[in-house]
Amino acid sequence: MKNLDKLKHRLVGLTNTITRFPLTVVFLMAITILNARLIITEKDDNYVRLLLSFAIGLSVYTVFQLIYERFFQDIKIRLVFMATSVMAFFICFLVLGEKTIAEQISIRITVILFILLIAFLWIPSIKNKISINETFMAGFKAFFISIFFSGVLFLGFVLVLGAIDILIVSIDETFNIHAANVIFVLYAPLYFLSMIPVYPKNDFVLSFPYKSRKGVKTNGDKGDIEDKGDIENKGVMEDKDACYDNEIADSMNAVITSVTPSKFLVSLLTYVIIPITFIFTVILLLYIIMNITGEFWTNNLMEPLLVSYSITVIIVYLMVARLDNSIAKAFRRVFPKVLVPIVLFQTISSVLMISEIGITYGRYYVILFGIFATVSGILFCIVPVPKNGIIAPVLIILSLLSILPPVDAFTISRINQTGRLKEVLLANDMLEEDNIIPKADMSDEDKKVLRSAVRYLDQLDYTENIEWLSTYYETKNFKSTFGFDAHEFVVDKYINLNYYREDTHPINIAGYDYMFESNVYFRDRFDSDNQEIGRVTKGGKNYSLQNTKDVEDQQAIILKDETGNEIIKFPVNIVFDYFQNEKQELSGPISPEESEFTMENEKVILTLITKTVSIREWEDGVDKDAYVMILLKIK
Repeated sequence: MKNLDKLKHRLVGLTNTITRFPLTVVFLMAITILNARLIITEKDDNYVRLLLSFAIGLSVYTVFQLIYERFFQDIKIRLVFMATSVMAFFICFLVLGEKTIAEQISIRITVILFILLIAFLWIPSIKNKISINETFMAGFKAFFISIFFSGVLFLGFVLVLGAIDILIVSIDETFNIHAANVIFVLYAPLYFLSMIPVYPKNDFVLSFPYKSRKGVKTNGDKGDIEDKGDIENKGVMEDKDACYDNEIADSMNAVITSVTPSKFLVSLLTYVIIPITFIFTVILLLYIIMNITGEFWTNNLMEPLLVSYSITVIIVYLMVARLDNSIAKAFRRVFPKVLVPIVLFQTISSVLMISEIGITYGRYYVILFGIFATVSGILFCIVPVPKNGIIAPVLIILSLLSILPPVDAFTISRINQTGRLKEVLLANDMLEEDNIIPKADMSDEDKKVLRSAVRYLDQLDYTENIEWLSTYYETKNFKSTFGFDAHEFVVDKYINLNYYREDTHPINIAGYDYMFESNVYFRDRFDSDNQEIGRVTKGGKNYSLQNTKDVEDQQAIILKDETGNEIIKFPVNIVFDYFQNEKQELSGPISPEESEFTMENEKVILTLITKTVSIREWEDGVDKDAYVMILLKIK
């Protein structure tokens, strides 16, 4: 009965979600239908254009609905929000156009969706005793619970369809894809939204830790907890007006349930996530201290690591902001102070690396995030926990700046890369009256700058609009435009030989007893002492043909008898030495005579017929492979 009540509650929750976010549901259904059409037709030229437009429309309306619930009551405002969301869909659809979507447009749309996500988490906390810590926790829980249930549902569906396919009737394999489309595109978002509570319009106070009794007091806006105890999934909200209305009480209890972390999550954060973060922080600090005057400032590998670390610390801080235990409190006191210097080092390092590759949109966003993380760390140090929400508008403003000219990532990077390119051309007297003069004789550093700048401008289709790059844009021939190759080859010694025996040449097996196929190779080290190619029996004796190495540590094809005695040995270097040292052509087909290598003694005739030969040799290594037919005659 209890389980049935839970099921009814979930169904009612999904129904309420549809009436609460009607336009969001419409856009989700449109995306589901769009995906189904792509699955069936396997091609849709407007797919990405429609997908991004629907995503913008549903995201805009979802945020507008939270704004309406938080600040408005007039139904006309809601209708205006709906109309605005539909307009956002059409504007996005028209802006994208029918041609291939440029990289910068897709990134701008991604940033817009990110801004809407932050707004979705932040809006319920505006002018409210509920902080972004609680709204973030509610969103975090809803996301992973919806993913978990959707995954279980899809797994069950796959198992049922698999059983039907095996036991009853054959089912088209696209059924699973259609099921994934419906479950993860339509059901999962609806389930997620059903767990996002309707935050009350009137101001109220949340009691921490959450207890199932009245009278729990908090210490004002500082968020310090006076009443001690374990966090539970039940709680009480003290309404300013002591409202006893059941509907409002239910709404408040729903909010408490949504923002309260489960005991499992509390344990995971306290005893797993925070300790791991602490250990990783110690490692990072030790690395920075040990390399503060060395490669730290120009190490490209450290940059994504430090950015990931900063994101992790901020997310964990938001999630443990209301936990009442000594480990969480220590994390809140210490980690913001550690975050600031680490992020400052990362930001300074990113700025210094501009001198090497210039400003790209990727580096722009790394520096921008460094600024945000530094500001967040400082705010976490000086602002009370309930006021953490201030980081959301900071992030939204920085994100907006990154996509709005003239200070956006693409305008800044285009100006910088164009300036770097023009500076090199002028310094080498390669630019006269907006015409580029090819020149191969320039420093390696200038070539590196020129290559990277042109590659970046070409990647974002900026070369089309730069007048003095018109020659390159029209031909896309880098060498004819600038006088040297677009790619830098730094290997001084490199050999690459490839030969093959044409299939039209038959293999004469007359006079032989057995034929085998095998790969033979020579490398800097031979990984195995003994690789058996095959076994044969003749005259009542057993023989083993092996691909192994001899006493001189060289690979060889060896025939052994049943007692392990060596009958014949064929060093494979005979084959590779011929093709590398005696054959004149660098690559190409080989004649039957050139492909056959024979060795004979009083007991055995052994012939290797090469089908393909590949030889690669460079300064620090060698790699030689051949696919061979092995003919064997035992006398």
